[in-house]
Amino acid sequence: MKSEKYKFRIVFLIVAFVTGVATIVLAGMMVSFSGRPEYYAQEKNYGSVECKVTFDGERVTFTVADDSKAAYRKGFQLSSDNLKIAKTNGLHADLKNGDTVTVMSAPAAFSGFKPPIAAIKSGGKVYLDFDTGRSNIVENCEKARKTYYAVFLPTASVFAASTLIFAGLQIKKTRAEI
Repeated sequence: MKSEKYKFRIVFLIVAFVTGVATIVLAGMMVSFSGRPEYYAQEKNYGSVECKVTFDGERVTFTVADDSKAAYRKGFQLSSDNLKIAKTNGLHADLKNGDTVTVMSAPAAFSGFKPPIAAIKSGGKVYLDFDTGRSNIVENCEKARKTYYAVFLPTASVFAASTLIFAGLQIKKTRAEI
């Protein structure tokens, strides 16, 4: 009988621990993904940057051509929505490795991400227009924020309830043993 109680406590402790770790991991991931839609929505936060483009299959990389742009030295992030638009407009077909493009990006990148690209043009051709690109960035940030609240809050609630129940069981056990 006593060993069953201890087994139950151990299983419950493991469940509480796993739930707690999952909560912390999910919180960190979702905070990272949430970005700052308020920041990215403001046109004044964006600037033009000359970049060299590199293609590796379907993947495209933009490298700052001018070393004076310290905020962009880590490179850029191009969302899948914006990449799809740029590809549809001929980005992969018209350009080759080493070509120069102008991108519009906001220099602030949150939680370790690279600055997002809101516009791409080269030689007078627009591959991604600024209004559409910026709108997609803001929309993606808002989706991530909603997902964060939809996933994190219930998980945190379960963790808190598990911890309280476990603590209650420990108190009850301690009283019974005294």
